Amino acid sequence: MKILLICEAVFPENKGGLERWMSWLGSELNRRGHEISYLNSSGIDANRDGIMYIPAGVKKWHYVNDGKRSIRQSLKFAIDIRSKVRQSNPDVIYSVQAPIFSVLSLGIWPGRKWLLIVEWIEIWSLKYWKNYLGGFFGTVGFILQYLATKVGDIRVVFSRRCLLQLGQSNTANLQLSGLHMNSSAEAFPEYKFRSDILFLGRFVAEKQPLLAIQSVEKFRSMGWTGTFHIVGTGPLVADIREEIVSRKMDSYVEIIENAPQSELDLCFKKSFVLMHPSKREGYGLAMIEAAERGIPTILIDYPENASVDLEISPEYASQYADPTSLAELLMKVFLSQESDHPRLKIWAKEVLPKMSANKSVDELISAIENRKS
Repeated sequence: MKILLICEAVFPENKGGLERWMSWLGSELNRRGHEISYLNSSGIDANRDGIMYIPAGVKKWHYVNDGKRSIRQSLKFAIDIRSKVRQSNPDVIYSVQAPIFSVLSLGIWPGRKWLLIVEWIEIWSLKYWKNYLGGFFGTVGFILQYLATKVGDIRVVFSRRCLLQLGQSNTANLQLSGLHMNSSAEAFPEYKFRSDILFLGRFVAEKQPLLAIQSVEKFRSMGWTGTFHIVGTGPLVADIREEIVSRKMDSYVEIIENAPQSELDLCFKKSFVLMHPSKREGYGLAMIEAAERGIPTILIDYPENASVDLEISPEYASQYADPTSLAELLMKVFLSQESDHPRLKIWAKEVLPKMSANKSVDELISAIENRKS
């Protein structure tokens, strides 16, 4: 089959959970004998490892000065993909839900012959939309999102939360098994006391890196003496550096941009917890990678945080998003390392194998074949 992947990704090969999943999906589908093209906004126009990258939209961060996505760039991407889809003439299109303009553009395509699959990573509440875009535009965004949820021959999700939001009884909705993509993690480690903290994620407002910094500062005042590793990249890097300097934390905080896997593995080995206060989360790949190394995650149970469904460390899912509450959770995890280790080992042995990305591709191909027949 000719399969066209669509994702407004600036770094389609190695940045963030979404980009890593789409790149891996393309490679795996190609390995299984399918012809793969990938529409994205990276500016790449070349064949790499069996995937034909096709540029669309604008190659730049999709965020404006307030740390929110640029509506103008998303519209340009949605407009650009129409001509590229005609040129590709695929049998199947696999598009992520964001930006929803792209999904709506594909959904109103007259006389299309290709099968349309839409992957839903997260679904925003009306309250979140209004906080993000203001009262009027937030309401418009919420309505457009609702319309987009009706688009597609197959709609795939990974979280139970998204499945319920789309409608569990709808036969067009498919929950895939998982996203464990055979990472480079070694065998589950033996227990060893660790003293460091890790933040791993894109430096954008939704990931709340500044809240993580403030929480770690509070934890420091409780007597903790380890190092805080902040790993990632993004438009807020200058704000993060300024926050660290202004709080005089530079002696025990390090920022690592574009970390190679070897350096990231070292951070994992030193850390007793993954600090992950993200407002929105679709995949929770960082949480999975931490858990398979024996590291629990502190997160916040926001309605848009679908990774809570993973239930890796449910006791560390905070209902409060303030530095004091999160610092108290850090202390709880710090003191519970030895007792957490066997629980995470059981999770890695019994739950992780069921979350195979290869199994998800099997389920996806089966759904496509059933739909076509």
